[in-house]
Amino acid sequence: VPFADLAGRSLVVTGRRATDMLVRLEMDELTDVAVAPDAAAAVAMLPPGEVNVVANYTAFQEARRVLGHGR
Repeated sequence: VPFADLAGRSLVVTGRRATDMLVRLEMDELTDVAVAPDAAAAVAMLPPGEVNVVANYTAFQEARRVLGHGR
C-alpha cells in the first residue's frame, strides 16, 4: 500500500495494531501521526471535513457502529 500518498494529511491510528501501523507509516516517512483509543476519539482529533477510514473488515464494521453508521 503506498502510504506515502497520505503525506500532508492529518493521520490518526487506533486499535490493537496501532503501534504496528505507526511503524509502517514511519517507513514511508509519515511521522506526524496521532494515536487515539477508539474510532470516535480519532475522528474528534481530526479537523472538520471528510474523513477516510482505512481498516480491515472487522475493524471497519466496528468503526461504522461507533460512529453511528452501522446497525
